[in-house]
Amino acid sequence: MGKRRFHKNLNLGCWTMKGGDCATTHIKQAYLENVTIHQPNLNSKAVRSVRFEGGYRSVFTWFWSTSYTVESVPALPSEAKRVRYNPRKDDHFHIEGKRVDTLSKVWLLESGECFAIEKV
Repeated sequence: MGKRRFHKNLNLGCWTMKGGDCATTHIKQAYLENVTIHQPNLNSKAVRSVRFEGGYRSVFTWFWSTSYTVESVPALPSEAKRVRYNPRKDDHFHIEGKRVDTLSKVWLLESGECFAIEKV
């Protein structure tokens, strides 16, 4: 498996997987391990447009992973916490207000929610 990029596709209501030798693929759910988060560049024109001018949603943040599955997603454990990012309000991805840049395990759910276990 090569490195893949995952982001919530707000226009289609699903998750999108891109990168490596795979074409852009729209998926319902995924399970990722050893995740690095590409945080938004708050000085970029796209981010400023969405945040301050009500601009069109664009992709400026995502999850990177080389270990993932989109088929047999394991059950969500009770210790997983909700990961949040609202491009109109938040400066970065966070869990309970604390910025997160790397995660041990991530569940991208069909509901559009994202849960994770932080790296220790």
